Amino acid sequence: GYALVEFSTLKEARAAIEGTNGTKMLDQTLTVDFAFVRPAPNKGEGGKGGRGGRKGGRGRSRSPGAKDDD
Repeated sequence: GYALVEFSTLKEARAAIEGTNGTKMLDQTLTVDFAFVRPAPNKGEGGKGGRGGRKGGRGRSRSPGAKDDD
């Protein structure tokens, strides 16, 4: 599992990471690190969520049994 925790300051976040990373909880070793929010995609990317999008044609193979409706 995972959890996201927000801190008011970078100092607090670093202290939490240093104090928790590598510790044990319920016989599991915790791995703690920073997580960052992705910026919103640029409008110039065609609204494809920043993934590049396909520029025509089929960019991947069809699913088995898929109907040919192109």
